[in-house]
Order: sequence, then structure tokens, then C-alpha cells
Amino acid sequence: MQGTCAHEAARYRCKFPAEYALANRLDHLKAAYVRESSIVPKRDEWLAQLFDDANLDATCEALAMAGEYDEGAEVRAEAARRKIADCDSRLARYRRLSTLVQMPLWWRRGWPRSRANACGPSRS
Repeated sequence: MQGTCAHEAARYRCKFPAEYALANRLDHLKAAYVRESSIVPKRDEWLAQLFDDANLDATCEALAMAGEYDEGAEVRAEAARRKIADCDSRLARYRRLSTLVQMPLWWRRGWPRSRANACGPSRS
């Protein structure tokens, strides 16, 4: 959602279909506008409830857990970087080869230029 001003009132604009719904084939309005004044009181009520005496400990625990360091995240990120570097290296080789030989039609249409398919078709 994006903040916007229309007719001298603050509003939120949801452009959900362009950013998500169309890609996932979900039925959604092209854009929806909501006055900020219709959201703020309920939002403030919800936030006050999260930090009241009855919920304060649970809220603080949830916030602390959300900020915990994931030790495996860096290892996974480095593995992904290595995989991308390997795919980029393969692509460079394929591109060099393509200048030397006549490549099939699927190649000329750009199949290996997409990183999603960069490491070749699956072999079963």
C-alpha cells in the first residue's frame, strides 16, 4: 500500500494486482483507495492492545524473536551466491560457444539468458 493525498485527505492506495495479484492469477480490483481516517483509529486501538499490561510480555517476546540472528542465513546466502556465480560462468561459456557454432532455435530465442533457467533444462 502506498500513501497518497486525494481530495484534501490522506489515503492509502492499494495497487495489489500490479504488484502481486495478476502474477498469481488472483481476482482483485485494479486499485483500491482507503481514507486514512477510517484506518487510524482501529490501527491505534490494535497497537495499544499489543502493548497493554496483558499482552506486553508476549509482544516483547515476539519482537525479540523477529530480530534474532539466523545463523544459517549467511551460509544459505553464500551458497546461493556460489550457485549464481556458477550459473553465470556457464552462461558465459554458452555464449562464447554460440558465436562458434549454429545454435538451435530455442537458444536463439533466449532460453539460457534467463537466470531462472541458466543452469540448463532438468535431466530426468
